[in-house]
Amino acid sequence: MTPPLYIQAWIFYVSSFAAIYAIVHFIPTTRSFAEHLGKKLLSRAFPQTSDNEHYKFAILRVLFGLILLFRAVNVQLLLLPDERFSLIGLFSALDIIASIMLTLGLFTQIALAFSIYVMWQIGEYILITSTLGNDIAAILSALLLLTSAGKYLSLDALIIKRWHLSPALLLYTRTPPDKITIALAKFSALFSYWLVCVYSLSMHINEPAWTTGIAGPLLLTNNFMSQWHAWFEAIFASNNLATATAKYTLWLMMVWYATVLPFTLLGGLWRKYVIVWGLMFFALSLIILNLGSLAQIEFVLWAAIFWPALGVNSKPKLLLFYDDKCNMCDKTVQIITYLDVFNRIRLMPVSQSAEQLLKYNIDSEDALTDLYGVNEETRQVFRGYDLYYKLAKHIILLWPVVPLLWIGQLFGMGSRIYRIIAVRRRELFGVCTLARPKTNHDIQSNSLHRPSPVSIVFVIHIILLGSIYFISIPAPYIGITGSSNSGTSAATFYGIAPINVFNKTDLRMAENWFTLTDANTNTLLPIFNEKGERLPYHKSDRVYFGYTLRFRRGEIDSVDCAFDRRLASIDYLTRTWLNQSPAHRETRKFTYTQYYQPIPDNESLLKNLYTPNKQVIRCTREYEVSIQ
Repeated sequence: MTPPLYIQAWIFYVSSFAAIYAIVHFIPTTRSFAEHLGKKLLSRAFPQTSDNEHYKFAILRVLFGLILLFRAVNVQLLLLPDERFSLIGLFSALDIIASIMLTLGLFTQIALAFSIYVMWQIGEYILITSTLGNDIAAILSALLLLTSAGKYLSLDALIIKRWHLSPALLLYTRTPPDKITIALAKFSALFSYWLVCVYSLSMHINEPAWTTGIAGPLLLTNNFMSQWHAWFEAIFASNNLATATAKYTLWLMMVWYATVLPFTLLGGLWRKYVIVWGLMFFALSLIILNLGSLAQIEFVLWAAIFWPALGVNSKPKLLLFYDDKCNMCDKTVQIITYLDVFNRIRLMPVSQSAEQLLKYNIDSEDALTDLYGVNEETRQVFRGYDLYYKLAKHIILLWPVVPLLWIGQLFGMGSRIYRIIAVRRRELFGVCTLARPKTNHDIQSNSLHRPSPVSIVFVIHIILLGSIYFISIPAPYIGITGSSNSGTSAATFYGIAPINVFNKTDLRMAENWFTLTDANTNTLLPIFNEKGERLPYHKSDRVYFGYTLRFRRGEIDSVDCAFDRRLASIDYLTRTWLNQSPAHRETRKFTYTQYYQPIPDNESLLKNLYTPNKQVIRCTREYEVSIQ
């Protein structure tokens, strides 16, 4: 008896990983080759921007965790009471717990592994929340695993320090990830993302809507996917040039799909093109297209791979002159050095920096009253409140307070408050007879340590499974149907999964929709409105991907009322709303209204003519639901 494909995938995953581990362990040249590749990648594709780049991944870990937490909570909030005590509720709760652990950095490697191997393999099917966003999240998670993102700015870091534990107990390496490991991790992540793009491109090339470009205006005017569909519809209907532009831009998108990895490896302007076009694409997905949390996750992935020198480059430094005998100044500087994880500040105690004060024309008495900062490269001097504003922009962990300090600077309140405290600081906070210890983040071990064997094994494993996936990609336009096997299924653990989005099915999801209305109060349930636009319940991926998207896809080409065959979904969505309204416990009457509006004619779009079709009501049904 042949085991299920999922079991086959696990067997192939584990056996291939073990085989690669043995090769790396017994054939030293394998490790040497990987290190050589990493050095090559550092020169053009992934140049190092900071000796402390591992802190960047820690910051991104927090952002990623918050995205996942927000998504998981939205699913949990709309579960029915009986679902909360079933497998559905269990996996929903585990998803929330794993997201919290990731955000706080508590047993981070375990939380990431759980998401990769369990939540996005089994949990998403139980919750019916399977989405491309999970695949991209798996790619990002593998990158964060390889870069020990949970070892810094985390509860794990506190545990290791407080109880003097070996990092290995929490599945971390002893030293920070070296620059070669980071480069290889970035390459494996971008390689995985590129493979997903290539699969999508292979599907699009076989789609007339893409080869002719008409998918562009159809996507932007899709009432299910585009938040600004009405605005785009008005533009395209009145301007043929706008329609043509949307078509041609789509072809450029296909070029980007193919060149994400090759152009990055070339470096220079080619690499910048990949970065900028990617950011524009993600912004389009975030602002215009309703794609769940996909765009936010892609932004974090792009930052992990391509984050520029902004905020992380330790050169030039900002020289910080401070009164090291003042309690308040010393405490302030202690906090600043703790937050300066990228070593962008150089401390200059006034009592020990007479020559430097003279060099930058700073009066020693003034330096005892105000904090002074000097840009080491431009020699620009900052003092007082202006320095605090500069520090907030200079230290990445202080970026959240920049708007507040900007308002204080704009209205002058900040300077006045600062001056009141500055002239009385010794009276208010006393004299510091013994300087407090300052945090030193100068961990320059990146160039002194080689990548760990396990890191190399992971990278090679990703490349191996990705390569199997690549040769299995279908290419219908040349007669290759592709194949699904244990190797391609194993690749999905790393987010390298088959996708087929923005296709003819997605385009026609704009044609059929429904509204649900409480007949007692004439209240529209927050699923769809009369124009087919998504309402707040779509914040739950379970409602979105598990119910409404399936309705939209399933009713393509239907010519009759879908009420009877979709009654189970309609009943579920109605009970979800009733469960959010404790007062509505009795049996209530509801109205189901189904709408139909065919998408514009393809022949007209080929001529850059966008003519919307009329919307009609296909049917109306009355039904009753109770949650007693």
